[in-house]
This record gives sequence, structure tokens and C-alpha cells, in this order.
Amino acid sequence: MPQPARVTARFTSTVPHASSNISQDGPRNIPPRFPGPPGETPLEKVKRLRAAVDKAKKAEISGFDRWIARGRVWADVAHTITTTTLIAASIIAGGVTIYALTDMIIYNRKKKAEFFEEQNAKLNLAIHTARKAVQDGTASEAQIKLIKMEDDRQASLQSGTQKESILSKCKNLLFSGLEKDGEDDQELNDKNLSNKDRTSFQKQSYLTSTTDEKPSVISSKATKESTENMNRLSAKSFLNEKSLEIKCENDKEDKSKSWKLWVFGK
Repeated sequence: MPQPARVTARFTSTVPHASSNISQDGPRNIPPRFPGPPGETPLEKVKRLRAAVDKAKKAEISGFDRWIARGRVWADVAHTITTTTLIAASIIAGGVTIYALTDMIIYNRKKKAEFFEEQNAKLNLAIHTARKAVQDGTASEAQIKLIKMEDDRQASLQSGTQKESILSKCKNLLFSGLEKDGEDDQELNDKNLSNKDRTSFQKQSYLTSTTDEKPSVISSKATKESTENMNRLSAKSFLNEKSLEIKCENDKEDKSKSWKLWVFGK
């Protein structure tokens, strides 16, 4: 029994197919395939075909594109050289900086040690001269001051004084008035002693003037004793007046020897 046309055409494909005829010229960019040499292996054939394709691609590239490609190669080389040079220069500069800084610190410490040694030698010579002048009775106020400061420093080093704590600082602030009163009383006592010594010196001079036996020798002894007493009194008064200043200077020196120790070697 014949079927209708709509049933027979139901499963017929209506999609267009690639049924166009291939041109006889073929694609222009594909290189012609020549038969290989006899006895060619598959690997050699692959290499030959790849070389032919690369040659065809290069034929399509213009001269400007080739120049750009070569410039990129040289730019990469220049970039590599520049980067390597900068890294090497940075490393060399860092090494030179570290060497210069280390040498400068060592030189500074050496010079500072020499300077301190020279100053200590001068100070010891001045102290020796001052002590000799005190023994001879011809010491000046500056020499007496120097001797007292040195004695105080030696006493503080021997006793091993430590830094004042917070409580001791508070006590000093609270009882500073009492210390000042005590210092005033001590100054008055020193003045009274000096007046007594002066009166005794006057009495001795009066007695020496009245006596006939060796007046010049007695007067020289009296003057020497009076000068020694006056020097002792002046030294005591100076010690009482400058004790607080010496303590403050010692505290400042202790505070300054903190973070500068490893840099300056002080």
C-alpha cells in the first residue's frame, strides 16, 4: 500500500550539507607535498613537514614584523644584563657600606680610647700636683676642689654605690628641706670654728710678739699652722657645698651609659 508524501518525507534530512565541489587550485597557503626521499623514516618525515610549515609561515611575515621580533630578543638580553648589573651593584654597595660603617665605629672607639687615656694622664698629673701643693701648703681653691672631687669619686667607686630607687628619690624629695637645714647648721659650725681659729691665731701672734726667744721661728710656725687650718676649713665647706652637684653628675653619667655603650664604646 503506497504511503502519503508527508509520511515518507518525515525522516528525510533537510539540513544543508557540505556538498560543494573543492576547487582544483586548492588552498594557497598549504605548501605542496613532495614525496620524500626513499627510505625516509617517520621521524624524518615529521621534521621535514614541520620545516616546510615554518617556512610557509615565515613567508607570510613582513620585514617590519621580523625586525620587531629580532628587537624583542635584543631587548630581553639588555633587560637581563641591566637587571644583573643592578643587583650586583646593590650587593657591592651594601658590602661597602657595611665595611665603611664598621671601620668608622672601630676607628671612633680607638680614637676615643686614646683621647680618654690622654685625658686621664693629664688628670692624674694635675691631681698629683694638687696633692703635692696641699702638702706644701700652697694649694689654690681649684686644686682643693679637684682633690675633693677625686676623693669623692674614689669613695663612690669603692663603696659600690648603686642607682637610687624610686623610694629613695621620693625620700630625698620629702626630706630635702631637712638636709638643707643640716647643711646650714654645719656651715654655721664651720664659721664658728674658723672664728675660733682666727682668735687663737691672734693670741699666738700676740704671744710670739711678746716673747724674746726665736720670734721669727715661732711666727713662721704659727702662720703655717693657721694656713693649714684655713685650707682644711675651706675644703670642708667646699665638700659640703658640692656634694649634691657631684651626685647629680654621677647620675647623669650613669644614665648616659645605656644605648650608646655598644656604638661608641664608652
